[in-house]
Amino acid sequence: MSEDLRHAKVFVSIYGDEKVKIQTMKGLKSAAGLIRGEIGHRVRIKFTPEITFIMDTSMEKAEHVISILEGLDKGEK
Repeated sequence: MSEDLRHAKVFVSIYGDEKVKIQTMKGLKSAAGLIRGEIGHRVRIKFTPEITFIMDTSMEKAEHVISILEGLDKGEK
């Protein structure tokens, strides 16, 4: 959330191939207005924030690092 609570960044982890990730991000971006409206109805705040969805790739990066470490471990034995 921004300091003035008018903007919100939502980080999303999406599992699947690249096509699924692209389709999911398109769907989330197209539904952002509807989601914002629902938040405005359910949460009592002065301003309902603009929502920006951002793909979070940290889980993929962590899996990659783990696979490298496991490969190094197997190589030592």
